Amino acid sequence: MKLESRLTIDMSKEDHLRLKMASTLHGETMRSFVLRSVFKEIDLDSQHNEIASVFSQSLSDDYQKIDSHQISNSNEFM
Repeated sequence: MKLESRLTIDMSKEDHLRLKMASTLHGETMRSFVLRSVFKEIDLDSQHNEIASVFSQSLSDDYQKIDSHQISNSNEFM
């Protein structure tokens, strides 16, 4: 695999050890553990954004229905 870019992260020795132990417990290299964890988080963020977008659109549709119902009801009394 040809690497196109590199990322360097400064961390304490304690954090480095925690990362090393966590990746070992998962049977992965630190590199694969970090990449998997980061992209898993990105995927979760994307899912949350999609859900929020759908929810927001649904609320907007509901408010439009309420507004149009209120307008039609107010015209009944005129």
